[in-house]
Amino acid sequence: MRNEINQKREQLKRLLAITGATMIIFVVATISIGVSPTSTSTNFVVAYVIDTIGLCVLFRRVVKVCNEIEQLDKNNPLPEPLGEAIASNHGNDLAIIMEAIRNEPLEYLAYFDNDGNKITEGTCLSPCECGIPRRDIALRHAADTMVHNHPGLDQVSFSSNDIYRQLSDCIKTSVVVTHDFNYIMENPYWNRDDSPDPQKVKEYMDELLSAYSKWKKLFWRRYVRHVSYCVARYFGLVYRIEDLRVQRLKTKLASIFTVPRRVINVGLTSMAIIAVVLMAVPTTGSEELVRVQCLDALDEDVQWSREVKKTMANLETKPTERPDYYYQELRRLEDELSADDYALVVRNSSRATGIYQPEKPVLVDAID
Repeated sequence: MRNEINQKREQLKRLLAITGATMIIFVVATISIGVSPTSTSTNFVVAYVIDTIGLCVLFRRVVKVCNEIEQLDKNNPLPEPLGEAIASNHGNDLAIIMEAIRNEPLEYLAYFDNDGNKITEGTCLSPCECGIPRRDIALRHAADTMVHNHPGLDQVSFSSNDIYRQLSDCIKTSVVVTHDFNYIMENPYWNRDDSPDPQKVKEYMDELLSAYSKWKKLFWRRYVRHVSYCVARYFGLVYRIEDLRVQRLKTKLASIFTVPRRVINVGLTSMAIIAVVLMAVPTTGSEELVRVQCLDALDEDVQWSREVKKTMANLETKPTERPDYYYQELRRLEDELSADDYALVVRNSSRATGIYQPEKPVLVDAID
């Protein structure tokens, strides 16, 4: 059920993005129509009505999805937070647990050794805090990596308590996972005595997070990222962000434009079969039809008989640079064709071949 809620929230984010983009496009289009010198007031009113109807449809869809999310939250309330953390289990591998807790509505915390094997995992059944069972507290000092998630749509980076926990537990790498991001903070001094003081780091970060209280809520995610960068730079830590949206987009595009091997094999086989068939089938008829169609354009006013067209096509297949052959063919055709058809052949075929020129004598005379 929680997966359904997460899907609805993702749908809401997409709808809000589409609504914002559509609003900008509609406003620009309406203004362009209004200031155009060739447009009339009717065009402007029609554009305004269409834009309003489109935005109303989108807003109704947004309200419907919000109501669905609210109803799902009421039907599936989160458990009451505990004063003490309890054990949880999302797997034993680092990558598996990161993906398993990414979209959880509650916070989960897990510790891993240098090989990525889980040491302990726990939760306080709260969306705002996490922990591990009391019996496993001593095990956290043997860990090299700690991972926990930040539920919600804010998808914010590290809090001051997160950095304090990492430094006080002498953890080399701390990871915060959200739906679209992996926030990673590395402490190069994790096994040295000159590691940053956890309390000083926490106080410095709290001071930065409390500044600009009037404006930070508008850009809370980016502001927390900025604070994390400042803390890392000031105390010599290494902070980086992995944007999973880019990776997902690349994977999606690759899946769209990647053709399965079976389809490629079938396509190549089909093309080979078609090529063999086309090479095996005689093409005389089709070539003759093309030649006849081309020759029809020579004299569109004359209705040629099919015999004349065939004769024309046969003459055109022969080399035109051999007038002797051409004259022999005309002499043979003089006995086979009628006088009218023979005259058409002489006039039009010689025009096509270039042997006969209108200002020259008739070819029949040249034959004799």
